[in-house]
Amino acid sequence: MASARKKSLSYLEKDHLTTRTNFVTNYETIIKDISNGKKIEKDRYNDLFNTSQTLDSSFIPYSEITRIIYSLDSMDGLDLFYPEIEKRLLDYLTSHEDMHGTFMVKVIEHTKLASKQYDNLYARSENEIQNLTTNAQKLMEQQNYINNSYEEIKAENQHLSSNLITILGIFTAITFAIFGGLQLLGNVFGKAISSKGTSHFLVGNSIVLGGIFILAIYAIMLILFEGIGKLTKQNIGLSIKTMWLPITIAILIVVAGLTYSHNMF
Repeated sequence: MASARKKSLSYLEKDHLTTRTNFVTNYETIIKDISNGKKIEKDRYNDLFNTSQTLDSSFIPYSEITRIIYSLDSMDGLDLFYPEIEKRLLDYLTSHEDMHGTFMVKVIEHTKLASKQYDNLYARSENEIQNLTTNAQKLMEQQNYINNSYEEIKAENQHLSSNLITILGIFTAITFAIFGGLQLLGNVFGKAISSKGTSHFLVGNSIVLGGIFILAIYAIMLILFEGIGKLTKQNIGLSIKTMWLPITIAILIVVAGLTYSHNMF
């Protein structure tokens, strides 16, 4: 207990603090010079070893050593530094048989430990940064995909709205064409039938005109239905087979009108 108390008091004394500070400063300078690619002379190692002999190996400045390692801009050269300083320490102890190297050995071992911890922490941080970067890129890609999809849906919606309005307009035109045409045909044929005193020529021409109106109305309806097919991108199945009956009827009406107008009935 007395020995431990004496060591603690010695550690807290000003002279010991000054010596420890000088050692940490010299050790930090050597490590930084090593990391910057500078060569360390033998005398600098020996001065460091001489200072370490006056320090108690029970009180290693672990926090300062860790601070030195973590404050380095580059860890280059430290792998060669450890065998170099160990060789220098061995030479020093060999030539100074009355000296012990316990304090310095502990300092070197803790420096190695701090270096490994820093390397592992750096590697882990790099992996986390890489993962965050990858996730950020994926999120950006997803955001771009969503934005593009939104723009496509928006454009498609506008296109559908425009097509819907156009289709409604076409159906309205078809309705007016059908009912208007039926009314016109009713007037033409009704007049032709009710006109008893009218000449064959006028009645026949009215019938011919009615047949032409039928063809015109049918042509308009075909055009409108074709427009609907293009807007909806569907084939409405308009072919010669489906069109021959109304066209034939209209032609027969025209022929009948021409025949009647020439008083052939």
